[in-house]
Order: sequence, then structure tokens, then C-alpha cells
Amino acid sequence: MKKRIQSFVRVFKGLGDPVRLKILKAIVDKPVCVSNIAEKVGITSPLASHHLKILERENLVIREKEGVKVKYIINKEGFDELVVNFYKYLGIEMEVENIPKFLKTVKGIEDFLTSKATFK
Repeated sequence: MKKRIQSFVRVFKGLGDPVRLKILKAIVDKPVCVSNIAEKVGITSPLASHHLKILERENLVIREKEGVKVKYIINKEGFDELVVNFYKYLGIEMEVENIPKFLKTVKGIEDFLTSKATFK
């Protein structure tokens, strides 16, 4: 249990940085090379690489090598897994295929936190 909590803390800490959130937004649709990510986000390439390493370690981005270039894209399956595991930790049964349905029903965080619904 303690290991699971530490894992969530590490992932949410990784997501808690505004630069990393901007990086995720920049790579949500297609693979993007580090220099283009840095340019889109307004940081240096070495700093982008640092943030990408953290996101990759938490299974939130996928690294793709194309020749000499390295490109990154958001790991949608990694996010699905995170969401399912976090909901299970909170005591809400959730399956990956129900995530979009569930998210449509959530009007706000208060609704989610006070909900006793289960999804199978």
C-alpha cells in the first residue's frame, strides 16, 4: 500500500510542474522532437530533455527514435492505466473502456469526490 501511494505521489509531482503540462499539451497529437518541444514551450532543449526524462520515467510519454532524431508523444495508455489505478485506490471500480464515459459524467472535482458510483 505504501509503495502504491509513493508511486502516485511521484507521478502527480511529475504532473505538478506547469512546464511538464505544457510539454504534454505540445505532444498530445503527434510525435515531436525535443528542439520543437522546447521552442513550443519556450525553454531550452536541455531543460526540455530533463522534463521529458521525468515524464518518461513515469510512463506518461513515449520516446520514439527516428534515425538520429528522438521524438516524444504522450502515452495515452500510460494515462489510462494511471487513471484506472488511481480510481481503484480511491475505491472506485473502473475499467479503461469506461474512462471516456466516466469523464463525461463528471461536472467538477466535487462531484467526483462525493460520488459513490462504481463503474464496471
